Amino acid sequence: MAIGSFQALQHRMADMVVATEQANSMALMAAAKADSRDAAERAHAVSAAKAYIGQQARFVGQQAIQLHGGMGITDEMMVSHLFKRLTLIEIQLRRHRPSFRARERSVASRWALPSHPHCEMIRACAPPHRRVGSWA
Repeated sequence: MAIGSFQALQHRMADMVVATEQANSMALMAAAKADSRDAAERAHAVSAAKAYIGQQARFVGQQAIQLHGGMGITDEMMVSHLFKRLTLIEIQLRRHRPSFRARERSVASRWALPSHPHCEMIRACAPPHRRVGSWA
């Protein structure tokens, strides 16, 4: 019996197709706004597309794994390789969001140490990845 013959799985696959088409539409919308004169509009369209496409890529990948059950995560199935690629793409799209960087800077400033001689010693002794102000 074919896997696509089960009605519950057909509903899941239909949701995956809708998510893929919505992500494609967002990409086309961002491409259409790419030649806009307004830089803020361009940035907003591209950021929204990156966020939505990454979100939908993860959703489709997770649903594909679920469709195949336990076999979906094994290296013998192509779906596992595609899911890994989709996950990496989603991480890359998320990492370069301006809001993500702004949030990092606000957290860094919130936890900044006050100006005091002892605090300067703590800053100097902290490992480079823990130093305040290294969020650039």
